[in-house]
Amino acid sequence: MGAGTVAWTAARRPTLAKGVVLVEPDCFHRLPEADPDELFEQSRTALNRASDRTVEEIVEEEYSELDATHARRLATGHLESDPAIAELARQGYPSPLVDALPDVSCRSLVLRSDVDVDQRVADLNAADSLLPGRLVHVPNAGHYVFRDSYDAAYKELQTFLRRL
Repeated sequence: MGAGTVAWTAARRPTLAKGVVLVEPDCFHRLPEADPDELFEQSRTALNRASDRTVEEIVEEEYSELDATHARRLATGHLESDPAIAELARQGYPSPLVDALPDVSCRSLVLRSDVDVDQRVADLNAADSLLPGRLVHVPNAGHYVFRDSYDAAYKELQTFLRRL
C-alpha cells in the first residue's frame, strides 16, 4: 500500500513533496471486494506467522521462485514489520486511488505493470487528471515492476528525477 499512501499524502498535503513516484499502486481503479476486517485478519496472521520463522525459512516457504537477493529482502521485511501495521489493511483507502490524482499537484511518475490495451486506456484516462504527471506502463513488468523489468523502470525513474 506504499504507492497509495504516498499519493493520498501528496493529495492532502500539497506542499509536502516536490515530486512523487508511485510504483504499481494497489486499488488504482477500485477498492478491494474483501471486507476490511477480513483483510486486517489476513495481514495480521501473515505478519504474526512470519515472526516465528527465520529469513531462510520464509524464503524457502514463500519466495523460492524469486532470485535470492530479492527473496531475502522480502523475508527480512516480514520480520522487521510490526504486526500492528496490519491495521492499515483495516483502514484501507478512502476511495480508489484515481480519486486522489486530481489533487496531487507535485510532479508525479506512475509506473504500472504491462497490461492489455483496455486496461492501458483506463489507466491513461485516469492519469489525465494527474498534472503535472506521467503514467508509464513498463514493458514486461508485473506487480513487481522493478524486479520484473529493472532496466526499463530505472530509466523512467532516472528521467523523472533529472526533470525534478
